Amino acid sequence: MKRFLSILLALIMVFSVVMPAAATEFDGSEDTADQGYTLEDYYSSKVGTPAEYEALFQAGAQSVQVGDWLLQADAGTGNFRITNLKTGIRVDSLPMLFTDDIAKVEDVATRADFFSDMNVDFFYNATNAMKQLGANDSGGTGSGSGMSGTTEMQTLNSFQDSVQKGQLKVSPIKNGFRLEYGFNETETVILPLAFNEEQFKKYTARIEDQEALEDIAGKYFEYDFDEIRTQRNYWAKMMKKDRNNDTYKANYESYNQQYATCVAYPGFQGIWDSKVGGKYYIYDPTSGNSGASERDLETVAYYWTHLAKITQEEYKQLCEDLNGYTNPHAKGGCTIPVELTIDAEGTLSYKILNDEITSGPGFYINYVTAARWVVSSFADEEGYLVVPSGSGAIIDNNSDGAVMTRALYQIGGTDNAKSQSAGIPYRQTNVLPVYGVVRNGTCITAVIESGIPHSAVDVEIGYPTWANALEGTKGRIVNRAALQYEMTLFDQVKVDGKSSNDQQAFQLFPRRVVDGLAYGLLPAGEFEATFHISTGNDANYTYMASVYRDKLLAKGMNEKAEAGENLPLMLDIFGCIDKSILVLGVPFEVKYALTDFEETQKVIEYLKTEAGVADVDMRLLGWINGGYFSTAPTKIKIQRQMGGAKGFASLLSYMNDNGYGFYPDVNLVTVYKDAWFDGYNSNKMTSKRIDFVYAILHGTDLVSGRTLAGWHSRFVISPRYYESVFESFRSQIDKKVPDLKSYDFSESGKTISSDFTMNKYLYRGDAAKLVSDFMAKFEEDGYSIATEVGCEYMLPYVDNIWRLPQSSSKLLIETEQIPLAQMVLHGSVVYCGEAINETQDDQLYILRCLEMGMSPYLEAIYTVDDDLKDTEFMDYFSLNYKNWTESVKKVYGEVNKVLADLQDKTIVDHAVLAHNVRKTTYEGGVSVIVNYNKEAYDYEGQSIPARGYVVIK
Repeated sequence: MKRFLSILLALIMVFSVVMPAAATEFDGSEDTADQGYTLEDYYSSKVGTPAEYEALFQAGAQSVQVGDWLLQADAGTGNFRITNLKTGIRVDSLPMLFTDDIAKVEDVATRADFFSDMNVDFFYNATNAMKQLGANDSGGTGSGSGMSGTTEMQTLNSFQDSVQKGQLKVSPIKNGFRLEYGFNETETVILPLAFNEEQFKKYTARIEDQEALEDIAGKYFEYDFDEIRTQRNYWAKMMKKDRNNDTYKANYESYNQQYATCVAYPGFQGIWDSKVGGKYYIYDPTSGNSGASERDLETVAYYWTHLAKITQEEYKQLCEDLNGYTNPHAKGGCTIPVELTIDAEGTLSYKILNDEITSGPGFYINYVTAARWVVSSFADEEGYLVVPSGSGAIIDNNSDGAVMTRALYQIGGTDNAKSQSAGIPYRQTNVLPVYGVVRNGTCITAVIESGIPHSAVDVEIGYPTWANALEGTKGRIVNRAALQYEMTLFDQVKVDGKSSNDQQAFQLFPRRVVDGLAYGLLPAGEFEATFHISTGNDANYTYMASVYRDKLLAKGMNEKAEAGENLPLMLDIFGCIDKSILVLGVPFEVKYALTDFEETQKVIEYLKTEAGVADVDMRLLGWINGGYFSTAPTKIKIQRQMGGAKGFASLLSYMNDNGYGFYPDVNLVTVYKDAWFDGYNSNKMTSKRIDFVYAILHGTDLVSGRTLAGWHSRFVISPRYYESVFESFRSQIDKKVPDLKSYDFSESGKTISSDFTMNKYLYRGDAAKLVSDFMAKFEEDGYSIATEVGCEYMLPYVDNIWRLPQSSSKLLIETEQIPLAQMVLHGSVVYCGEAINETQDDQLYILRCLEMGMSPYLEAIYTVDDDLKDTEFMDYFSLNYKNWTESVKKVYGEVNKVLADLQDKTIVDHAVLAHNVRKTTYEGGVSVIVNYNKEAYDYEGQSIPARGYVVIK
């Protein structure tokens, strides 16, 4: 019989693959009930075959077809599948269900992990949720900062905490499905913390379970207000007669403690003062509820909700009778809806609907990790993962097996409104919201479309598909990259205890307060990622770059860069700084021009005649409002030490006459100094951290990455004031320099920050949208925009990017770094990486520029390097322009010779030919092969010299 069943299931599987379940295109008006079947083989069996799983999937999956593409979703597991009906290409969200290796996995937790498409990390403290609000919280409906008494983040997974509990609902929508995951126990339950005698008898009479009644009797203590009042007053009088009588004292303290316990509860003071008598039953009288464990609270809540069956109406009456004290209590759970849709190109859209997420009080969703196995591969498959590490990196599959390792790639830098901590100084900013996998000739490109400032890519390699191997059988290794969103942002504060070694850690959360209850505050809108499937010649990271490039072009990025006859040298000129000088032996702080406007022209002319520089794109730093460490640009004052307004106008005329790119730098998101009457009020306009402290960004030690308080410190402008700062700057600068039509907004392109000011929360996503909107206005008005690093919200609007990451973060799991960001941007945006000043190897610098299509970059001052001593520029190596004449001449000459004619050409292919040998192919067919090795490399009969390059046309 067993053999017959296996054969039958196999036949069903084959038939199902050939003839997929009937597909229907829904318009969203129809809502179907759950399938109603049970799939215990998914949940409990330790063995199973791919055929059995396939048969179960086809039996229960709902289907929708758009063009040649079929999207299926299974209410039994939450697995969804994309199939091309012409080619047979198939992608599963839970691919492990359909492999032989799943039969080897005995460990329940490991199986559950493979069966889970979504994980939820959260903090939860029911006690905290039920306490009355503190002085910093608003009454009624509002916002505040919530503190959790627990320090351990917990995790729920969609298999154990949703699917197995029957809390996954799948329903059709237009071109797809809505998957609603109910995590853990989502039902609202009631936890009355106090009753009067009539109420207590009424509801306990409904409970037939004797053990539950005994448990309640041990948790609710009877207090007779008349008896307590009488006895407390009596023994107080007796103590006045004889304060040394131990009996009098003990009896008074006993009844006084009962009095204190009763009136400590909100609402009971009024009952006591009004002389209302009778008996009351109060929960956990020994510690005023603060000592009750979370498990105890949930147990008692279960008694009242499921055994006594207290209704919401009865609960409201309890609130009225006890002055609103009794609070509802939801167990640690949430509901997260997801929309899956597919288009005629086979692109899958995966949307988390933030506005429809529900959770109970005290439940703070921190991270949602979704589409966990879509971008995955086995280590013995041919292929690799692509991760957004700096410029980009690939992680090759490893058939030998690797130690399980994990890395998290946060997109777009850190949030400066969170506590600063020791970082890694060489960690690159991850600029592109793109990742993917190539496996056995199929490529899946994942693009994070919305919620990008909250997003990260969670990468895990060397994941074993077995726990307790059967008969010594070794399972396969899995590598994966998953989408992760930070939902309710949190910060941690540590409080000292009684001793130096006694510290308590608390998690702080922004929260919304409704009817006295605290809920996690989620970002508004929706978080969306799209998944693009390709095969054949498009199964590589070059295709991944083209997918995102097309999206940026659709958002307004330049179709073609404005290319002159020569490649521009990207130049930074440092203007005015603060410097301490001695006058008659007394130190004075003065404004000191490292390079004035006239000297700037001299620097450029010198580089032109002595180093052969034919074109320049220049940033001017420290030219307004006190110099490099400036006040807010709400009022504009051009530095007189550099030549004032006339000198600036002369420089502008010189740059325009020579056709050079000119980008004076303006900082619109941070402020170094808050001066009187400058239009910036640091107490009002600075972002607040979650712990109510002003967000101040400090510099870091270049070696250790540790924060250096007071070094390069600056206020973080609240996103609420971006508009006023932007508009004030526009009105000021348009009057002072009406002919200036280009700016550099360096800080805006590096990172943006949240603001956790009470009742006025703005998340990084809100800040990014504001920056994008203002950049769009500048572009519409004909301005040319430059920035630094180039986070995604700036990319559709910029013409130049300084310091675009030119490498990955070089984590140990990364096999090769690739110029993914450069492949997206080349031909549309002019960019550079690190400065020539920062490298001691001109030849290596040349090779990097040629591989990545980068312009050379120089930082320069006119004055001597000694003038940097005893200033906040001491960490710069050497900036005097004449010191770099020979390096600029060599680097610029070589790079310009190759790339001048390719400035407006896209990179159409990039390949790692061998270790440290790369080939970059530009639009039109020109290829550059660079060899970073110390030995020559043979490529199709042509020798690529050691530490050299060859151009193939």
